[in-house]
Amino acid sequence: PDPVWTARLRAQLGRVLVVSGEDEHGWATATEALAEARAAGDGVAEATALIVRGAVEIRRGDPAAAASAYGRGLAVLDDHPANAELRLLLLHNQANALSGLDRVEQADAAIREMLALAERVSSPQRQATKRLLVAELAFGRGRWDDALAELETAADLRDRITLRYRQWLHGLRALIAVHRDDLATADAQLAQTEPTTTGLPEALIGVESLLLARSVLAERRGDKAAALAELTGALPHAAHLSERSGWLPDLVRLAVDLDERQRAGEAAAVVAKDADDHPAPRQAAADLRVRGLLHGDPEELLAAADLYRPISRPHALAATLEDAAVAYARLRHPLAARSPYAEAGAIYTELGATWDLLRADSRLRPLGLRRPRRPRRTVTTGWGALTPTELAVARLVAAGHPNPEIAGHLFLSRRTVEVHVSHILAKLGVRSRIEIARSAADNPED
Repeated sequence: PDPVWTARLRAQLGRVLVVSGEDEHGWATATEALAEARAAGDGVAEATALIVRGAVEIRRGDPAAAASAYGRGLAVLDDHPANAELRLLLLHNQANALSGLDRVEQADAAIREMLALAERVSSPQRQATKRLLVAELAFGRGRWDDALAELETAADLRDRITLRYRQWLHGLRALIAVHRDDLATADAQLAQTEPTTTGLPEALIGVESLLLARSVLAERRGDKAAALAELTGALPHAAHLSERSGWLPDLVRLAVDLDERQRAGEAAAVVAKDADDHPAPRQAAADLRVRGLLHGDPEELLAAADLYRPISRPHALAATLEDAAVAYARLRHPLAARSPYAEAGAIYTELGATWDLLRADSRLRPLGLRRPRRPRRTVTTGWGALTPTELAVARLVAAGHPNPEIAGHLFLSRRTVEVHVSHILAKLGVRSRIEIARSAADNPED
C-alpha cells in the first residue's frame, strides 16, 4: 500500500473516532498516523493527525498542548491551494485554543488569518461556521453586540450548515437573549434546536452554549431544579466538553442553593482536577470560585474575581462578584457586600445583562441589601448608541471606503459589514452612506 495514503486515511479515521466521542481510540489512531506521516514525509497526513491530537487535548482541558499541536500542524502544511481547507481548520482550532489560554492577541492574529483565508477560498456556508467561532469568542469577551452581528451573518445560511453548527448558532443567540431578558427571542431560538442533546454532547460543536441557554432560561422562569438538571445532564460528559470551566461554576451555585451538596461536590472535583492538571488563568479562577461557593467564603470569591479581571471575561467576573456579595451578606457583613454588588451591577449594566441584574437583586434583597439606583439613560440612537465595531465601520464609511475594503481592514466578512452598516443607518436615523459621512462630520472623533 501507498504509505502516504495509508497515513492520510489513518489520520482521517482518528478524526472520525474523536467526533464519535472515542477520544482515546482516536488519540491512539492519530499517534500511529503521525508516525506514518513523518516516515512518508507527508504534511497533509501529519497536520490531520495533529488536528486529532489537538482536539483530544482540548477535551482533556489542556489548551496549551492543543495550541502547540495546531501550531505544528500549520508549520508542516504547505500553502498549496488544495490544503486551504485543512489550514482553515487548523487556524480555527488554534484560535479557539489560544482563547482558552486567554492569549487574546495571539488568538486575534489566528482569527484574522483564518477569516482572510476563508474569504478567498471558502464557500459561504463554510465562512458561516467560522463566523460562529468569532461570535463565541466575542461573547466570552463581553462584546455581545459584535457577537450578535456575527450570528446574524451566519443565520443567513442557517439551512446550509450542519446540525451541530445550527445548534451552536441558535444556542448562542438564545443565551445572549435570555441574559438580556428577551425571553421571546430565547424561546424562538431554542425552538429551532433539537429537543435534547445531553445524550451526545461530545459529538456536537457549541453544545455548551445551548445547554447553558436552556439552564439560564429555566432559572429565569423560577425553576432552579430544571436549571440544575440541564447542566447535570452534561456532567457525565464534561471530559469531552471544552468550555466546562464556563458553566461548571453555575452548576455548583445552583446545586448549593438547592442543597444538592453531592452534585456540587462532583462538579467541583472536575474543576479542581482541571486546575491541577492544566493550570491556566481561567481554570484557576473557576476553581477558586467553586471553592468559594462551596465554603460560602467571600474572600475566596474575591480572589477568583481578581483572576478574572486581566483576562477579558467580564460576565464571569460580574457573576463571581455577585457571589461574593451574597456570601458577605449571608455572613452579616452588609458593608463588605456593597462594593462587589455595585461592581457586578455596573458590569451587568454595561453588557445589557438585564436578567443577571434581576437575579443579583433577587438574591441580595432578602439579605437586606439593595443596589444603589443610579439613573442611567440607555442611548439607543445617535453616535452614542454605536458599538465600538459599529463606530469603526461608520468612520470608515464616512472616509469613503467601500464594504470590501472595510471588511479587509477590520477582518470581517462582507456580509457582517453589511449588517453593521444597516444597524448604523437605523441608529443614526439616516438613509445613505453620504448621510453617514455628513453625520460623522458633525460628530468628529475625540
